[in-house]
Amino acid sequence: MDPLSTTWGLGLEKRTGSGEYLDRIVLRFEARYSDYGDESWVADFPDVRVTEPSTVEADGIGVTVSMVRLFGRGE
Repeated sequence: MDPLSTTWGLGLEKRTGSGEYLDRIVLRFEARYSDYGDESWVADFPDVRVTEPSTVEADGIGVTVSMVRLFGRGE
């Protein structure tokens, strides 16, 4: 199988927080789409004299929402 894939994505970040954590908390949103390609082959099982046509079609959509705490001066 060919390990080639293509990924497209978009990410947004917003600093937030209050008091002691002013601008040190980041809310992060990421969305991505991956296309892993399609592959077709014939699998050979010589010990049982069988061949089997096989196909793989794979893609995926992912969404991530996370909260990150920044350390240091927060600048």
